[in-house]
Amino acid sequence: MKTTSGISFDNAAVAATPKHLLQFAVDQRYDDYTPVDHAVWRFIMRQNIFFLKEYAHKVYFQGLLNTGISFERIPRIQEMNDILAKIGWGAVAVDGFIPPAAFMEFQAYKVLVIACDMRKRRVTRRLLSIVSIRIICSVLVKLARKRCRQRKISSSIKRSGTCRS
Repeated sequence: MKTTSGISFDNAAVAATPKHLLQFAVDQRYDDYTPVDHAVWRFIMRQNIFFLKEYAHKVYFQGLLNTGISFERIPRIQEMNDILAKIGWGAVAVDGFIPPAAFMEFQAYKVLVIACDMRKRRVTRRLLSIVSIRIICSVLVKLARKRCRQRKISSSIKRSGTCRS
């Protein structure tokens, strides 16, 4: 496996990426992730699965499952490269946000950029709050739909004067 500063070039898409973009790529430093980081990953992925199963198109949801991305631990960039290589893509780790133009150019070269930094606790709490709000909203939408169906049934019973099974 040919590597330069922690970036693996055994993926064709990554190997074809221009050098001016690779200045944004960093070594993932996988061993620096703590058990808490992996727990946050598990929590967020489980929430995403819950949300996507309900609201995303079934093809998108099934595609996510078919990738084989681990939901139990943060995936290694090399694992992502192996998965993405099957569809002609690759992945590099970046440290936080990169300029939008660079992000789009990576996409043009079929390279997915993955932020390898785990958010600080304050940001993680905010993210968990957003996920919680998403769950609450989905529950409220379900309740509203249920009430709407109940009102339609109730209204049709009042009009007909009978309740038919």
